[in-house]
Amino acid sequence: MQHLKDVMESRQLISSTTSLPSTSINSTEKQSSHTNSSISTNKSSFVVLNNNTDRALTHDEKGTRAECYWAMATIHLGFSYASSKNIPELFTLMFPDSKIAADYAMKHRKLSYVISHGTGHFFIRELVKDVNKAPSYSLLFDETTIVGVRKQLDLHIRYWSESKQCVVTRYWKSIMLGHATADIISRHILDSLKSDGIDLGKLLQLGE
Repeated sequence: MQHLKDVMESRQLISSTTSLPSTSINSTEKQSSHTNSSISTNKSSFVVLNNNTDRALTHDEKGTRAECYWAMATIHLGFSYASSKNIPELFTLMFPDSKIAADYAMKHRKLSYVISHGTGHFFIRELVKDVNKAPSYSLLFDETTIVGVRKQLDLHIRYWSESKQCVVTRYWKSIMLGHATADIISRHILDSLKSDGIDLGKLLQLGE
């Protein structure tokens, strides 16, 4: 997990600047990052590779970087988690002379973990930075009953994106609840805004 954080924090992997159709629920992988002249860009690619590394990566770090690349490809191309079930064996057959491919072991369960608990935090931070640059924002929430009587609270943010130069609606997070009274929902929303560092003073309105 530490290797994963190191790769993401060093901006080895950066989200795309490719324009994608807007939807009411956009995934965090669409978040664009500001890049400088030292970073090579490709408008047709879903990643931007930073070739300016301060040091050579270890074998384990290269393996983690490969996992990040595949995780981003899975999100961008809309692959299911199940599509990664036999990927390690496939990569070994495709690249028999690669030590990274030989040691690649990320299947569907680890893929889900990497996306949600690894790269997900990176893109949420990028989203928060973009939201805080906006003059104001609207918070949208949707309450859905899932297994049993549990409820899922989905939060989205609508704001003027400085990076995209248009109004966007972005998925922010989902919160699992038991009983969802008005007090419980409001408390979770306020706690989430505070914990992620989103300026409550810029909140323009709430919507469903």
